Order: sequence, then structure tokens, then C-alpha cells
Amino acid sequence: MSLFTELKRRNVIRVAIAYLIVGWLLAQVSTTLEAALNLPLWFDTLIVTIMLIGFPIALIISWVYELTPEGIKKEKNIKADETILHETSKKLNYITIIAALAVLGMFVWQQMNPQVDSRLHGNDLELLKGNDENNTTVNPTQTVTQSEQPENTLTLGVAVLPFANMSEDPNNAFFASGVYEDVLTYLSRIVQWRVISRTSMEKIAERGMEITAIGKHLDVSHVLEGSVRRAGDSVRVTVQLIDASNDEHIWAENYDRKLEDIFAIQTEIAEKIAQQLKTKLTPEQHQLIATAPTDNIQAYDLFIKARELSRVWRNADGFREQIPLLEQAITLDPKFAEAQVLLVQSYGRMFWTGSDNHGIYRPKAEALKNQILADYPNSYYAYAAQGYYAYTVEFNYQSALEQLQMALLERPDNNTLLNYIGASYKRLGKFELALATNMKLLSLDPESAISADELTRNLMLANRKDEAFAQAKSNVKNFPESIFSQMDLARLYFEHFGDVANYLNLIEKLPTTIMDSHSLYFRLTANKNNMAEIVSTLEKFQTDEEPINDAGIDLQIAELFNLNGDKEKSQQRAKKALQAFNKQALNNANSDNNRNSVLYYLQMMYVSCLANDQASYDQSAEKYHSINNSEFISKYWQELNYSLAIAACGDTEKAWKMLSSQLGQPMSIITEWSLALDPLHQHYFSELPEYQAMVKRLNENKANQETLE
Repeated sequence: MSLFTELKRRNVIRVAIAYLIVGWLLAQVSTTLEAALNLPLWFDTLIVTIMLIGFPIALIISWVYELTPEGIKKEKNIKADETILHETSKKLNYITIIAALAVLGMFVWQQMNPQVDSRLHGNDLELLKGNDENNTTVNPTQTVTQSEQPENTLTLGVAVLPFANMSEDPNNAFFASGVYEDVLTYLSRIVQWRVISRTSMEKIAERGMEITAIGKHLDVSHVLEGSVRRAGDSVRVTVQLIDASNDEHIWAENYDRKLEDIFAIQTEIAEKIAQQLKTKLTPEQHQLIATAPTDNIQAYDLFIKARELSRVWRNADGFREQIPLLEQAITLDPKFAEAQVLLVQSYGRMFWTGSDNHGIYRPKAEALKNQILADYPNSYYAYAAQGYYAYTVEFNYQSALEQLQMALLERPDNNTLLNYIGASYKRLGKFELALATNMKLLSLDPESAISADELTRNLMLANRKDEAFAQAKSNVKNFPESIFSQMDLARLYFEHFGDVANYLNLIEKLPTTIMDSHSLYFRLTANKNNMAEIVSTLEKFQTDEEPINDAGIDLQIAELFNLNGDKEKSQQRAKKALQAFNKQALNNANSDNNRNSVLYYLQMMYVSCLANDQASYDQSAEKYHSINNSEFISKYWQELNYSLAIAACGDTEKAWKMLSSQLGQPMSIITEWSLALDPLHQHYFSELPEYQAMVKRLNENKANQETLE
């Protein structure tokens, strides 16, 4: 009898097949459990190791022993008429088939539910595309305040303090910042660690916190300090790694090199820190941190200057400054992929912000994106470029999400990617997943008011009002300099508690330079006695340099005159605003920027009614309805503005039905209190019985609540 025949007879082959299939299934389940239950990263490795060790043991047992009705016996001691190998074979076949079906099911599920990197760090959450967006996975209100960790139990991670610029020429400060940023980037490519973002570290450095305090505050095991000195074609980078639990210096190095060696220095720093943190790098990680973005120092200088500009949002003005720097960098090095990806973003943002009036940036973004795809297929650069293009130019947020998730697999701690992913989830109405992305961002950037404020807004959109209110109050306490934190809290007071006094108190504390954007505030405070003063205040924001902004202020003034009964002045202002809106809408239509065209046509419909210009209203309404805008989150915002337009033209019943149908919807931006207290809604709907009943009920409930308190 051949060995193969004997292996078959003794079911060794069947055992091997069943073992491998079941083992693969267990390995997949262990990986899922590791992420879901926040188990240590070695959990799934342990399971696989046990399975590998058990494989030869299972084969030996199946060869030597046999299962009988009396129990397990050695095969050599079993008579021919006592064997039940054929029955065991059938059972093994059934087990193999069931396990294979389970494996097939898991494979199909994985293909239908692509994941962002499931191995998130510390308090990070899974960004699972397949999650039901209505499931509550976290309590985000606990994110901003960091709990103190017991000594020596800090999570493996690195907080890098800003590198000091030691160059004699202060103009080289941008270079020190660039090196610092790149060291952060290189370190973040080692996925076993959590690397705190630059924004938070700069704020912490300003406070002058001790090393041990930084470790406890951020829950990271190590802190890196450094400095950069650039002189001519030479550079010195000094770094030292410190144990955050006891403030002991565990490694330090001075790098004196030629300027063109700056990328090699950054690679060495990342590798040395990996050694000190006893982290074994994979070949892929070695390649990621060893690849220089460019070999042209002049191109690198231009790139880091543009990147510094990109850190502060200044709308189209910021992108106009970045674009020529990046274009020059790419001219010097046509294969500078990092610069190309940032330039795709800048081109796309010019289009996204409605600043591509001559239609030049969209084709530039598309051509550069296609070039990156051709030069770097199936790479981070290709995925990132496609994602940014889909988001900023195509407004295709599902496509953007899929591409950016692929890019995130290579750079899991990239804040820009995470910001775009979170925004894509939000615009698709997947607010729970947007919240999970907020949590990831805040774990990497706990000092970011922007991320904390975005968390509040996503909680509001997810209809988690009490958590949103708690988060907003926490934000105001933790980020007192953030005007957006105060605005969010004011909005919650007004919209969800009917508290006009607290709303006005918070808004009145904001800088006067932004008051033009608070139309609700002026609607609540304007009356016939102070109209002249308010009009004068608003007119100070008109500069003649931004016609569309000036038109928006004229619209506000026309609205206030209308609410206070001065129809003639309201029409005059509305006609003035209408001229500017017509011009801007034409520009946007020429550039095919539908996202902004929707805004302008809705505003034109509203202002046309205030101007008593039916022909202009009809023309704007026709154009508005012809635009196919699939942006999910805009649906209710558009309906709100559309309802106000038709109310201004006299169809208040239809407008009320549209608005009242939004109440209670997770993504709606209106509430019963906003309808009841906003003078704009009072003006149009106060005669409707349904509106009167709602206001009466709200006031009675509030009175009962105050009595109980």
C-alpha cells in the first residue's frame, strides 16, 4: 500500500485540509476581535503561532490514533471489523464543507466591506465602512479631556516637540519646520506607534510642559526633542529621545551632513527610534522611511514653503499662494510626487471654493491626477490624488472615501487623509463613522480645536444633542480662543433649549470682525429704533473687493428691513444684491461648479422675492432645479433655503410643510425651537394654526420644566 493511500485511509489528508481551513478562519476572527475589543497587537500573532504549532501535532495524532465508539485508541490496536474510519471521514467532510462556506462568507463580506486600517492605536476607533451608521460605538464627549495614566503604563508612542531653528539666518525657520514635519511623517509610517500631530505639539511646547507631564497628558511613552542648523550647503540636526515616564535620556545623536543628505538623516532618526522602542520594522516600512521625496533641495525648499502655507485655511487666497510654489518645485523635479499630490489638492480646492471662474484649475487638477496615476499606479500617491480630486472637483464623496481609505493603509496617522475621510462620511450622511474618524483625529491631535468642534457638529447631525451640548461646553472650556467653539455652543442653546439669552451672551463676546456672518443675531436684536445703527454696522463689512460678499450683506439688510415692515427699503437693497448674485451665478455656471451654483441660485430665488422680481425668481428656480447635486448633507440645507424663498414669494403653507417634515431627522439643520424663535420664521408662519400649536406646546413644556427645576 502506498504512503498516499495510507494517509487517505487514516484520514490524515482530510484532517490537514480541515485544520488549514478552520485555522485560516480562526486567524481572521482573531484579527477582527483584536480591533473590536482593543486587544494588544500580538493577540492575532499568538493565535496564528498556536495554530502553526498544532498543525503537525494534529497530523501525528490522526496517523497514530483513531476515534472509536469506545474512545480514542491507537490505530495498530484496532481490528479491521472495529474501525469506523469511513464514518469519521464523513464527519470530517461535513466539518470541512461548513468551514469552507464560512471562509467563503467572510471573504465575500470583506470584499463588500473594505476597511480602513483595523489596527488603530491607543484610544483610536475602527473606521469600518460597513458599520451601521446608527449604531453608537463610542462616547465622544470623553475625547478631549485626557485621563492621567499611572506611571510606566504609557502607551507606546512618540511626541515630537518642535525643532528649534538654530540657523543664523532667521529666514531658514521654514526649513527647520519642514524637517520637523518630515520627521513626524517618517515616524507616523511605522504603524505600531501613535505619533502626536504637529498642531498639538506646538501648543504643548508653548505651555512649557515638563517631559513627564507631556507623557501623561498625551499617553505616549517617549518624547523627542531636536534642533536644526542650516548654513550654506551644510546642515546639523540634533535629536534626543527621552523616556516620558521618568524623564531619562535614552538616546541622542548629532548629524553633521551636506544639505542633500537631509532625507537620509530623517530616515536614520526614524530607524534609531525604532531600535530604541524595540520595534522591528517590516521591509515595507523600511522602504517607506528610506525613500527620499526628491533629490533637488531647491524643489524641496519650495515644497515645504507651500506646505507651511497649507497648514492655515485662508480659502482661495491660501491656495493661490501655494500653487506657484508647487508648480516651480515640480518644474525643478518633474517626479516630485509629494508636491504633485499637494498641487492636485490646491487646484481642486480652487474649484471647490468656487474660485475657478475662468475654468483653468479643474483641467489642471485632472491632468496632474492622471499623470500621477500613470507614474505611480496602485500607490499612496495615486490613491491620494484620486481621492482629493474626487472630493474637490467631482463632489463624489463615496469615490473619495474609497480612494483615501486605500491611501490611509500606508499612512494611517496622516491628519489630512483623516480630515477628508471624516468630511466624506459626513457628506454621505454616515455620521457615526464621521464620529469615529473624529475620535481617531483627536487621539493624534488632542489639542486641535478644529477637530473638537467638528466632533460637536457631527454629534448634532447624528441627533445626539445632549452629547453635542456636553462636548460644546467642554470645547469652550478647553479652547477659549476658538470662536467656532463658542458659536457651536450658542447655536445649541438657541436651537435645542430655546435659550435666547445665553445665545446672545455668547455671540456678543465674539470679535466684531466676524459679526457680519451672524444674521440670526441681527434678526433677534434689530428693531425700528436701532435699524440705522445695525445697517451702518453691516455696511462696514462691504469693501467693494468681494462683490459677492457685499451682495450677501445687502441681502441681510434687505431681510431686516422686510422683517421690520419697511418694504420699500427692503426692495431697494434686494435689487442691488440681485445684480451681484446674477453676475456671480453666471461665473459659476461657466465653470460648471454646481456645488456653488446651487448656493447662488437659491440666494437669487430668495432675493428675487424680496425684490418683487418674479421673472428673476422663475429663471433662478429653473436653473436650480436643473442642477443635479447629489451631496447628501446639502439636501436639508437646500430645502431650508428653498422653503424660505417660496415663503418670501407668498407660498407659506408649502414652505411650512417642507420645513416641518425635516423636524427630528438626524441630518436636519432646523429644530422646533429655531422655527419658534427665529423672527424670520415668525414673520412667515405665525398665522398658520400648525405653527401656533407648536409654539404653544414648546412654551408650555418649557414652563413645566422650569417649575420642576
